Amino acid sequence: METKNTSNESSINKVLNNDRKHDMVIVTDFQAWQYLFREEARKEKKYSKAEAFYFLLSNQRISFLTGEDDFMIYSIVKLMREWKWSRQNVNTFLDDLQKLKVIKLINLSKEVKIEILRTNFE
Repeated sequence: METKNTSNESSINKVLNNDRKHDMVIVTDFQAWQYLFREEARKEKKYSKAEAFYFLLSNQRISFLTGEDDFMIYSIVKLMREWKWSRQNVNTFLDDLQKLKVIKLINLSKEVKIEILRTNFE
C-alpha cells in the first residue's frame, strides 16, 4: 500500500473545494469537550491542534458565561507561549481555521480578535 505525503495546504484546499456545502456538522455539548480534554496538569510539551482548539473553545465559553463578550482577544505571543508553538505555526493554525470557516479573525495592531463561528450558548 502506497502512502502519500500531503501538506496541510492541500488538505485545507481539498476541504474548501468540496462541492457540498458541509460534509458534516457535529453539535456537541461542552461537557463532551471537557471529557475529551480533561483539565490535567500540563507537562512542558507542545499542544496538539485539538488541544489548541479546545483552549480557544474553553476561553470563548468563559468569555460568554462571564458576560464579557462572544469573542476573545489574544496576542500571538501569548498563544505561542501557551501552546509552545512558533509564531508561524500559530498564524498558520488560525488562518487554516478561518479558511475552514470555524473561526473569524480580525487583526488588531498587536493582537488578534478571535470568534468561534456557529456556536450556540444555552
